Amino acid sequence: MTGAVAAVGVLAVAGCGQAVGSQGGEPPDRVERAADALVEFGVSGVQVRVSQEASSRVVTSGVADLASGEPVAGNGYLRAGSVTKTFVATAVLQLAAEGVLSLDDPVGEWLPGTARGEGVDLGEVTVRHLLQHTSGLQDHDDPELGSEAYFHEHRWDVGDPGETVAAALGNPALFAPGEGWAYSNAGYVLVGMVIEEATGQHWAKQVHDRIIRPLGLTDTFWPGNSPFLPSPHATGYQVFEPGGEMVDVTDFVLNDTSGSLISTAADLDVFLRALLGGALLGPEELADMQETVPLEGDAYEQVWPNGAEYGLGLFRIGFESCEGGYWHSGGDIEGAMTRTGITDDGTGVVAFASTQVRDSMESLIAQNHRMNDVVEAALCD
Repeated sequence: MTGAVAAVGVLAVAGCGQAVGSQGGEPPDRVERAADALVEFGVSGVQVRVSQEASSRVVTSGVADLASGEPVAGNGYLRAGSVTKTFVATAVLQLAAEGVLSLDDPVGEWLPGTARGEGVDLGEVTVRHLLQHTSGLQDHDDPELGSEAYFHEHRWDVGDPGETVAAALGNPALFAPGEGWAYSNAGYVLVGMVIEEATGQHWAKQVHDRIIRPLGLTDTFWPGNSPFLPSPHATGYQVFEPGGEMVDVTDFVLNDTSGSLISTAADLDVFLRALLGGALLGPEELADMQETVPLEGDAYEQVWPNGAEYGLGLFRIGFESCEGGYWHSGGDIEGAMTRTGITDDGTGVVAFASTQVRDSMESLIAQNHRMNDVVEAALCD
């Protein structure tokens, strides 16, 4: 969910409670306690950036590397995961505003050579459907996906968009376009293909030229086929089965439209603040992005019991501990979980955890709840 299934088991990790910028001797505040709770739960390291219009604060907990005990960098590089989708959706909305394409264009008209799947007619699926996960297209589901053996076998594979889409189209449609909601990474791979067909340029160049460069996001980039993160960065860990060891999964190739951007908490904060503040989209396009539909699925209801909806590349989440709600973008990648939030009054948070322990659905829900606690601690206080 939010890009990948992830879960965390209860493992003791040393080094929690390191709050950057806190006053020595003072008891930890709510954000610090929430970050420490993630480490106590089994996450190796956590970094949190809380911001308001004129100020920001960074809190860290745990360690960046279990072997060395190196402290967590306050603004280390991270895999943004499906926050990438929000960048991509923003670029598409800009293209729509310029008349290069329309959100209601059938995907099949842009990609006439793309195969038709079992029950999936790309002539009926629109760009809007793909951006909102209402296309009915499901992801390719390899039975070994998520195992340690699969990770090691495929970590250096270079993804091919056509192959990804063809594999997804090999599955039956979940519903008719617009008649349901189901998260689809393959749908955003299709979006990337539409961007390239409409502009004659790679989707990452469009994202760079339209968003990254104008905002001065010097630490945000598409890695291409490189498997490595710049320094400083935390080691990413994953437990693949109950009782298993924490496996170093830091380095792997990820190059597709659904979740490949590398960034920092500071850059993601600038991006989301600019996006929700109207600096990247006109009023009509921002309203399109924020027109939401309810999420479907018991797991989502358990993760966000106060309600969750999805617009175009952006979630709307209801608070549990205070009134109202917030706009959210997040991502789950091997060894990484990123969560962001920004309220209507402009308070923002970016939280990053450098461990996932995928041992059960119960652990998945539990880690998500602890990430929610960090977000709400920042936004509700």
